[in-house]
Amino acid sequence: MFYVFVRKSNIYDTLYFIAICSIMISWFFTGIECIISFWEKICLDHTYEYGTNRSLPFIHYIFPETITGGILISITIFTTYNLYIMMSLYKVPWPIMITILVTYLNPILGGIKEKLNIK
Repeated sequence: MFYVFVRKSNIYDTLYFIAICSIMISWFFTGIECIISFWEKICLDHTYEYGTNRSLPFIHYIFPETITGGILISITIFTTYNLYIMMSLYKVPWPIMITILVTYLNPILGGIKEKLNIK
């Protein structure tokens, strides 16, 4: 989420895009849970069943419960900003840029909507 702040050259740009696109593709096909969070949950609990818990274990193990909401909002904002800056650097057309940003934000906003019980 801080890639554009530490980026000195374009050497790792392709890896950044592959990582982000892989995560978004996994969301597209699964629709429920980030594949990285799933692997994390399997490591913590070998009996975990896919899609039964949309939480992010690393957030809850590292940060106190009182600030996890702020951390999740920060991650979302910084990652969205990173995507926008990277696509701007490579002059990605606006329709594609908006599609990618919406594709990134859709599962996140769905999780927030679910957590707040909004129908």
